[in-house]
Order: sequence, then C-alpha cells, then structure tokens
Amino acid sequence: DVYEQLLRKNRLVAFNSRFDEFGAVVQAVAYGYDTVLLGLGWGAQFFSPAVGGLMVNYTHNIFSAGLLKTGLAGVILLCFYIFPVIICLVRLLLEGRFKLVSGDRLLALAVLLPLLISVVFYANYKSLDFGALMLIAVCVCRRYSMGSYEDRVIAIDRE
Repeated sequence: DVYEQLLRKNRLVAFNSRFDEFGAVVQAVAYGYDTVLLGLGWGAQFFSPAVGGLMVNYTHNIFSAGLLKTGLAGVILLCFYIFPVIICLVRLLLEGRFKLVSGDRLLALAVLLPLLISVVFYANYKSLDFGALMLIAVCVCRRYSMGSYEDRVIAIDRE
C-alpha cells in the first residue's frame, strides 16, 4: 500500500517539479545580458512550480539558486568551489590502492552522498550542516591528497 502511494505521488509530481523549477529560474533571469551574467541579487524571488507556484526566494538546487542570485558568473565560481571536492571524493571511492571497505572509502561515501543530495535535490545548502559537511569533505580531500600517515612518516624518515 505504501509503495503504491509513493508510485502515485511520483506519477503526479515526479521530482517535485525540480526541472520546472530550473526552467522558472532561467525565465526569471532571462531579461537581459546583465541579469543572465550577474543574476537578480540576494533578495530575488520567483514563482516556483516546486512549491505550488508560490513566490519564494530559494530553489531546491544550489546551481539554480546560484543562477537566480548571482547569474552565470556565480554559477561558474560555485562550480570551482564544489566540483573539485566532489571529484576528489569520487576518486577516493574509485582508487584502486584502497581496500574495498577501507575507512577512507567509507568516509568518502559517508560525505559524498549527503553532499550530492544537498547540492542537487534539497535546499540544504543554506544551512550550517551543509557548511560543516563541506568542511569535512575538504578535510577528507586534503588528507587524501597528502597520502596516508604511514607514507608521510616513511618520507620523513628517508629525508
């Protein structure tokens, strides 16, 4: 019964109109070159199909929110901020030198999945826990880029 209700809900609203929401943001900023490039500002609002057509000042995707508030310039900077961290976490998951269930892989997976959910599907990017999650992700990537503790100790001993 629960499964059928979830299927029915998905048929009615799909992904809660996330794609329609992105389209509404594009329409909102498409007034001129200046709004496309720089957005509508931090106080910008638009009619969001994802919340029943109400006027809101947020979106469910960090990139559409960036486009609304800061335009393409802000989205590009946002990509430089988020994509290297996501790529690092994915590389850590796929790296061949780690065991299948190593602590590094588990930590990368534990950070990557909530990070992707926060960035793509949920308006969590505005909260303190998203900042903490990004801090943890950057620390994991920093540790990964420096190598393991044993590798650093061996390198220092050789010097």
